[in-house]
Amino acid sequence: MVERIGTVAILGLLLAACSATPSRTPVPDAELQMIAAGELELARECAVQPGAIYRTHYTVGTDGQASVAAPLQPQGCVEQSLSRWVTTFRYVPPAAATPAVIDWMATVARRIP
Repeated sequence: MVERIGTVAILGLLLAACSATPSRTPVPDAELQMIAAGELELARECAVQPGAIYRTHYTVGTDGQASVAAPLQPQGCVEQSLSRWVTTFRYVPPAAATPAVIDWMATVARRIP
């Protein structure tokens, strides 16, 4: 009798678990869709560090335009050029202002004759 009650209790728990309200997983933020970007203009005197990754944080407004927050530290020539370039980015307007980040790294390759 005790085994039967235990089996019925376990069966009841399993059935309750199957009919429970499913947990809600958070919906990921919509991906930004870029529709335009200007050319990156880097002055010849800009010293790009080989293999360095330059990161620029920015926000895409509800008008689809990118804006870069004022940096906390002084920026070099490369960082200033990247900040100017990012402000040329245009996106499909998101429903709310959306933070974004871009990583940039210069690569050098030899031309094969």
